Amino acid sequence: MSLKFLEYHFAGRENIDDNVLLLWDDFSGHWTTEVVDYAASLNVLLLKVPPKFTYVCQPADVSWNKPFKSGLRSLWVERLRDQLSVYHAGEKHRARMRAKFEQDIVRARKELVQAEADEEVNRLLSEHGEEPFKLKAPNRVDIARWVASCWDALTPATIRSGFRALGRHALSGRRNCQ
Repeated sequence: MSLKFLEYHFAGRENIDDNVLLLWDDFSGHWTTEVVDYAASLNVLLLKVPPKFTYVCQPADVSWNKPFKSGLRSLWVERLRDQLSVYHAGEKHRARMRAKFEQDIVRARKELVQAEADEEVNRLLSEHGEEPFKLKAPNRVDIARWVASCWDALTPATIRSGFRALGRHALSGRRNCQ
């Protein structure tokens, strides 16, 4: 993706011999050897914006990433709570099974000779195998729905506010450089 970005924006420019400064965030895909070498061949000087500093220069970080990510987090937590509810709903059944299991072990120890009791207890242990809670990850379709839902929840005003906060008025064609 970074290679395609460089090619689209810089490979066909008229003054290819002029240096261009490109500020990029710390995303690892921007800094592979292949990307850095290709940028150099186009006379594009790459400069890394330090981590945690894009909040002052990227419209997304200024206005819409937080509500977008909060929406995703909310859907993730809702899914986790649903799974925990289902797991806890089975707690009474697991408690009954645990009590029966314990009774079966006590019975085996009382009624059988040592060797047979050990064998019976091992069999019971292998059968009982109480399942701990296992989080089921969302599938790709669920994740795509979450992303679409959270993106749709962002208003045009929220998107515009990110550009306005940085002095970029994309819709009016004006720039406010300070």
